[in-house]
Amino acid sequence: MNIQLTKLCKVLSLSLLAIGVLASQSSYAKNEIDLSKFTGDAQQKFKNLTTDLHAIISYEDSQPAISKSGIIPFGFEVGLNISQIGINSKDELKEVGFDASSVLLPRLYGELNVFSFGFAATYTPLYEGVNISGYKLKYNILDGSKFWPALSANINYSSMNGADTLKSNALAYNLGVAQDFLLFTVYANLGASHGSFDPKLETNSPITLKKVETSSLDGLIGVRLNIFGIANVGLQARQIAEHNLFTFNMGVGF
Repeated sequence: MNIQLTKLCKVLSLSLLAIGVLASQSSYAKNEIDLSKFTGDAQQKFKNLTTDLHAIISYEDSQPAISKSGIIPFGFEVGLNISQIGINSKDELKEVGFDASSVLLPRLYGELNVFSFGFAATYTPLYEGVNISGYKLKYNILDGSKFWPALSANINYSSMNGADTLKSNALAYNLGVAQDFLLFTVYANLGASHGSFDPKLETNSPITLKKVETSSLDGLIGVRLNIFGIANVGLQARQIAEHNLFTFNMGVGF
């Protein structure tokens, strides 16, 4: 049994590394967003673009609402999730130098649970020199059991770092619910997300842009397969505003 667990950990670790490397080498990795390239009605184009950016930078939560307040009052998990999101403002995005009809987002994550509280962080390479960082604070309202689901309240914050012409972030609040069924955990989150997009153009830029703020409902549903209590793989579907995100997740921990 110990040999099998050791092999499993090695396989998962190598898989995480391989998938992370491959995902980060995407075809748009060397593109760069330059808002000063907008022409025509630049403000409306920027507003259209922020609906996509909101979905891209918002925190992607794939850890169910399960408390660690039992016999062992703490736990942790590290892993990788990969999300695919379609782009609605393709023309606007192409005009500012980012040519893609969809975006593949590889996110490294880590979460620590202590009693009824959870703390998590994510890192997402977007393109060369630019990344998305995210943070979550979770409070487990109700511990789950075979007879009732776990319930948690979550606050998430994320921001895009390294973009010269844009300062952007997203703040979200949601409730999470999760229920174990043998080796599977089914979970869902529902809440609201708010984005802020502040253009930072040069003083000699040919256009002017004003700050745009966005708000939308944010919900997801997912399922995870638990492997020997130390690893998991999962799939989830999420909707934020008019965008659908589909995510594959794998992690190790206890």
